[in-house]
Amino acid sequence: MKQFKTVIILFILYCLLSCQTRGRKEPENKALPPERLVIDFEKKADRQDKPAAFFPDGKGFITSTVSSLQLWDIGTMKPKEVRLRWYPFAVAVSPDGRRIVVGGYSRTALLLDRDGKTVRSLPGHSSHVSNLAYSPTNKFFVTASRGLCKMWRPNGRLLKTLHPLPSWIFDMDISPDGGKIGLAFNDSSRLQVLDISGRKIVTIKEDYVRSVAFAADSKSIFAGSFKGLKGAVRHWDLKGKLIKAYPMTDIVERIRLLQGGNLLAIEFNDHQPLSLLNLKDSSLRGFPTITRHHYVTHSLSRHPEKKIILTCAWPSRGYLFLNYETGDYLRFFHFPSGDWVAWDGENRFDCSPGAEKYIRFYRGEAVQPYEQARARYYTKGLLKRFLQE
Repeated sequence: MKQFKTVIILFILYCLLSCQTRGRKEPENKALPPERLVIDFEKKADRQDKPAAFFPDGKGFITSTVSSLQLWDIGTMKPKEVRLRWYPFAVAVSPDGRRIVVGGYSRTALLLDRDGKTVRSLPGHSSHVSNLAYSPTNKFFVTASRGLCKMWRPNGRLLKTLHPLPSWIFDMDISPDGGKIGLAFNDSSRLQVLDISGRKIVTIKEDYVRSVAFAADSKSIFAGSFKGLKGAVRHWDLKGKLIKAYPMTDIVERIRLLQGGNLLAIEFNDHQPLSLLNLKDSSLRGFPTITRHHYVTHSLSRHPEKKIILTCAWPSRGYLFLNYETGDYLRFFHFPSGDWVAWDGENRFDCSPGAEKYIRFYRGEAVQPYEQARARYYTKGLLKRFLQE
């Protein structure tokens, strides 16, 4: 009898426990598949790994494709297209923002007004125009080709031709005081500094020089170079004396001095991130979050007021706006229709009204409806706030 009562009690306890746990869900151990925004631009647009530049007033910027320039007003984000008959290599904007000069696979560069209308053709180069630079004083600008530089007045009248020079000019910079021109040559282990009359100030023997940038006081110059698979940034005075060397573990492609003169932006070859060299303490800060989309770039433009860089990513990965103080960034791509998309590393995006057809939203490997992406991640005015606030 006692055994029977024990069985009954155990059965009742089992039923009570079953009722308490019935319907309880097991804890979910699996994380949701990651979500990602993908822009379907591979077959719907020209390559966009071309030169770019900010306008000096900060109200617009320029991008380019294999046969055109796009002039963007940040307020309207409706581009003005300038059709070219050749592939652009370089673009520069005058310090007052009234003129644009563009050069590329042609012996003639073009001087344009702010609206993209041709002001004057700039002929007489030995081959294609590889580099351009405006004097910070706006008294002249320089176009560079194989073995020569041409100096032009702001209205496009030729001032003088500087030649013969050793080779192709791979990079060029004009000193902040407007009195000197620094040149890096395509197949030479040296850099040259000239005055604006063409007189040679100094020739410095270096490794394979890829880029040059004057210091803020115009009294010295930085050279980005490499030897083998390792690079360096070296700081030289204008008598050819080495001030300081900054060894790098990768090939240095391009350097540009940023506002204040204490930071040097460095672009490396291959999949290395854009980095900032602090000239005061020699520290190097990289931005690894953008490495996969940013390598072997062709231009680097500094915002006139904000701590933002505009550059392009190769191959055909559009443009990149990077806030080098916070590390925040936006990628930007535009299409022949004039549509555009800007997006960040957290899937937030802004776009023109017709650009939704280029946007793909994935959860894991499964494509989700565009409406889900818009509901969750669309951020109106994202690009404007990034550039102006």
